[in-house]
Amino acid sequence: MILRLRTAPAPVLLVEEPAVMSALALLCDGADRAALGLALERQGAGSVADDEQHVWVRVAWVREQVAAVDPSLLGGFDGMVAYAAKHGWVDASGHHVRVHIAAPDIESNPTE
Repeated sequence: MILRLRTAPAPVLLVEEPAVMSALALLCDGADRAALGLALERQGAGSVADDEQHVWVRVAWVREQVAAVDPSLLGGFDGMVAYAAKHGWVDASGHHVRVHIAAPDIESNPTE
């Protein structure tokens, strides 16, 4: 499953390839961290992690997006979250999963 940050016309986070359950990553299409943080906050989807290489995404938000496409995929996503929890990639509350930012060109502050 791919989460993708689109920046035009406004920052928005989308779920792509929801049937692919072998990986969970975020692609940012050249966006900066401010746009990423804004999209996550605006959509109630999560937040940028302190290490700036990951985001914390609300499990419930992803479930809502997946269910809108194909509710039969929810069991597979729940399995992904269980796998992530075994590796320490889910927060203590169980409400957020850590997702790697796969775009190497994302900048912390593009104006510097």
